[in-house]
Amino acid sequence: MKSIDIILPPDRKDTPEGDIKLSYPNCATATLLQTEDGKRILFDTGAFGYADKLVKGLKTRNLRPEDINYVILSHAHFDHNANAYLFKNAQLIQDKWLIDIATGKTRKFGKEYHETPHIGVNGLKIIHTPGHTEDSISVLAECHGNTYAIVGDAIKASLIKKGNIPGSYSNPEQYLENMKMLFSIADIIITGEDGIIEGTNFKDIKELLRTVTTGD
Repeated sequence: MKSIDIILPPDRKDTPEGDIKLSYPNCATATLLQTEDGKRILFDTGAFGYADKLVKGLKTRNLRPEDINYVILSHAHFDHNANAYLFKNAQLIQDKWLIDIATGKTRKFGKEYHETPHIGVNGLKIIHTPGHTEDSISVLAECHGNTYAIVGDAIKASLIKKGNIPGSYSNPEQYLENMKMLFSIADIIITGEDGIIEGTNFKDIKELLRTVTTGD
């Protein structure tokens, strides 16, 4: 990769209200990957109400929405996917699906759960990382000697710090297994809630991960 940059940082505030947790604002990270041969890939697009900020983030890189070649959505939650409609010239990747945004033409990849679209970008791999949701995918990318894992909600530092994966997740055990896998292969992680995890923070969170349990 030529570059990997956060162009829309996460924006989230959780407020307890009785037995319910209200999350507002609630917008996930959007990350721009640019290849040496000029391809532009956007991982997640943020929430409703953040379209202008997303477009401004692209503008700081002298880009417009129509310059994006691929949009990869980590999973089908609105805080990650609400602005995909902006990218009329892009191919959209969601779980097993490769979708032409302009025409709606759709292609499904494989029958096995772990099979994901191949988009022919050197130094980039799409992997299936379920647990938070069944359809969750992440990206592994090499950039300037580091392995980046761009993961949406496949890793949440807040859960690692609490020490427990709630039973409300689609598969808590699988979620924990995939978090450990991602920390074992990445040098730098970009998450939907935390933004970038690197350096000392990476090491500290990885160490805490060893003590995390599953279930309420």
